[in-house]
Amino acid sequence: MRRAAIETAGAFKAYPSEWWKLLELKGVVFVKNLRFNHQSRIMVPYAHGKQVFGAWLYVDVTCQRIPYIFHHEVWHLADFLIFGPNNIDLPDPEWDAHLPADFKYGEGGAANQQEGLDDPGTGPAAAFVDMYCTVARS
Repeated sequence: MRRAAIETAGAFKAYPSEWWKLLELKGVVFVKNLRFNHQSRIMVPYAHGKQVFGAWLYVDVTCQRIPYIFHHEVWHLADFLIFGPNNIDLPDPEWDAHLPADFKYGEGGAANQQEGLDDPGTGPAAAFVDMYCTVARS
């Protein structure tokens, strides 16, 4: 738990305090064996938009890649705040212009949790850093 807390605190420092106020982050919850929708997860952002509950970040203390994954999940919190939790896959014509003509996104991150998807250099085209980038627009 101590390692997870230290690594999470270090990742937090990459952002100004105003950022966390904008995201309405209420806190971080450290758990062991984190599950979301019946799946094992290592980190999960949870936001209610502008409702009183605010946003929370759940972190599995067994995660060995907190600094790497933290920033990805924090940007999901920003997406939820800007677009709402059910509208983060809106079309983006400017981005889509860079995609291969026959490209189709997958079923989302929840359906793609296997090892190796986020290994750098595994993307199918220059527009993608890794294969995980192909699982959903968000």
